[in-house]
Amino acid sequence: MISARSKNFSAIAMETEVTLKMRAFVVAVLVCLTVSFSANETLASGELAPGAPLPNSEARQSLAKKWAAEFVALDQQIPSLSPSQQEWLNREYYQELASVENRHTARSVAATNSIEYQIHIAKPITEELVKIFSRIASGNLSDRKYEMTLWTTVMDRFIDVDYWQAVTNLVSRGVIQKTVGHVDSLYSENFSLQAQEILSKILIPYLQDQLP
Repeated sequence: MISARSKNFSAIAMETEVTLKMRAFVVAVLVCLTVSFSANETLASGELAPGAPLPNSEARQSLAKKWAAEFVALDQQIPSLSPSQQEWLNREYYQELASVENRHTARSVAATNSIEYQIHIAKPITEELVKIFSRIASGNLSDRKYEMTLWTTVMDRFIDVDYWQAVTNLVSRGVIQKTVGHVDSLYSENFSLQAQEILSKILIPYLQDQLP
């Protein structure tokens, strides 16, 4: 028979192995997020680019101003939902989900393929990004910590797959132009690169007290 002590040692060993694997996973994720894509070509002028110096306050404001203009141009192309469109979307999507305890049905999935749903996803986030970039560009911020909160939100939106899928869908339907800023394809992938640069060039240096 296996003693209780042996069982305890086995359990501890398994727990230790799991802990080490989890730590290795976390480290791997952090490395993937913080290491720049040095093999990529430098992105368009005004972007956060691999190998570029850490941006000081003026450079960050300049970048935010550039992105504000680009996302204003995008926002102006995305129409707002009419009251009847919003009512239809509420009925076909949200009320349909609620009627079956927040589970998808063929009807709710069909609604996600509608132009109304794509606008419903893309418009609010685009408007939010415009406000954030305009706020950073103004330089009228309470403190640097608040600025970093805004950049964190930008990073989160830039890696939002649903948002870029909605933008791509609206491009394919001819609702908006193909070019978003300097990007005319693979929106999610390209803006995810910028999100990684925000992390490695702004947020992590700030946490390490190295951001100029």
